[in-house]
Amino acid sequence: MLAVTETVRARTAITYDVYVRSGCLYEVVDKIKALDPIRYVLLITDDNVYRLYARELSRRIARAGYHVLTFIFEPRRKKKSLETAKEIFRLLFSNHADRHTVILNVGGGTVGDLGGFVAALYLRGVRYIHLPTTLLSQADSGVGGKVNVNFGPHLNSLSVFHHPTAVWVDPNVLRTLPTREYVSGLAEIVKYAVILDADLFEMLEHNRDRVARPNNDLVEVLICRCLQRKCRIVSRDPQEKGPFRFFNYGHEIGHAVEVAYDYEHLLHGEAVSIGMMTASWMGREAHLTDYAVLERQGVLLSGLGLPLTIPANLRRGAIPTNLFRRIKRILDSDKKRTPKGTVWIVPTRLGEGICTTEIEPDLVRRSLRRLAEGVV
Repeated sequence: MLAVTETVRARTAITYDVYVRSGCLYEVVDKIKALDPIRYVLLITDDNVYRLYARELSRRIARAGYHVLTFIFEPRRKKKSLETAKEIFRLLFSNHADRHTVILNVGGGTVGDLGGFVAALYLRGVRYIHLPTTLLSQADSGVGGKVNVNFGPHLNSLSVFHHPTAVWVDPNVLRTLPTREYVSGLAEIVKYAVILDADLFEMLEHNRDRVARPNNDLVEVLICRCLQRKCRIVSRDPQEKGPFRFFNYGHEIGHAVEVAYDYEHLLHGEAVSIGMMTASWMGREAHLTDYAVLERQGVLLSGLGLPLTIPANLRRGAIPTNLFRRIKRILDSDKKRTPKGTVWIVPTRLGEGICTTEIEPDLVRRSLRRLAEGVV
């Protein structure tokens, strides 16, 4: 038998468009028509968004001649589970949906993650389109192709990369977003600014009061700025092996805090805000982060209405040592851990950061104790 001496390299490339324009939501019907042959369209949404937008979208798609399936659920992080995914799979199989089915995810990050996860696995993968309806998903999670569900207390632990066919961003839908949800989304924009874009940070500082108000005239500019940054990085690093990891800034401890409170009481952006403050405090203590970053970041987040540590009402009645142990246990089981430990995203100065496993365990423990005691 002859020995094989050649190496054959397979290269793949994924390209998709992100449309950002006020009032474009229902124009996605034309995009679906361009994807023919299609028979089934599965619309995944939550009950709030269905009432506001998705019911009318479903009617328009049906009038265009497609068989529309709808899956509607409560917009809660707990619902982003394997059990909910199973319900969607049953709906698809019971209707004999084929590989030409297109899934429309109309909603926030939970809807997008869940729908993308189903699209990745059904019949070895079908096409899907994101129509994000929250600031958080429009500026960040709608792009990147990371789709996942939770498994028990393990946040986003069942996860694959499956990129969308398109992302359709209509800033007009943010007008119906509750104020707290809007402010939560601002945390992800601050994340971009601190770790990747110093000019964006200064824009947020100078317009803080304006940005903090929902329905302001800057929000579309902020969304586009973040999407441009993310699309450039995802194009270079589609599977989170390099600079894509910077988008995890604040999420290491933020995710642990979310899980510690059983996905209740804190919105995702609020937990990320807490995580950013903790990560930058550790960075300063490790002589990696300029002190001005920690100070200016805290002033900005607080001014936007975001928490800097676990709020007092959530710590009330909890023994700090027990809360510390719970957060640490969750952090130690994080999926991003390596044999060297947790990969921390730490800012060095505004607009720049590093990925490191060099944060000493004792420093991590000190930061978690401060967090459990509510120290900023």
